Amino acid sequence: MPTAMLSAHFALAEFACKCGRWPACTITRPAAALVAALEAARAKHYPRGLVLLSGVRCVTHNKDVKGAPGSQHVKGRAVDFRDPTMTIKQAISCGFKGVGVVKI
Repeated sequence: MPTAMLSAHFALAEFACKCGRWPACTITRPAAALVAALEAARAKHYPRGLVLLSGVRCVTHNKDVKGAPGSQHVKGRAVDFRDPTMTIKQAISCGFKGVGVVKI
């Protein structure tokens, strides 16, 4: 089955909830503005690619990972990605509306 692409570099499957039941767990899909911001970030700061770690989450999985009750992941408006190198100012210039940083 062909991969459903949301943009030139990002496939729908990259945003899948990690609960193991996606897409049955949620009908939420990534917001177009989020995908556009990711494309801008890739073009400006990640020319070799950008690895998404977490995208859309169902409510159950969000609770399991101790996500905020009103998490933007549940609404399809947030992602976590590996090795962020942008400053908050750079992220905003790419079109991101909210920026959270968690050190692992």
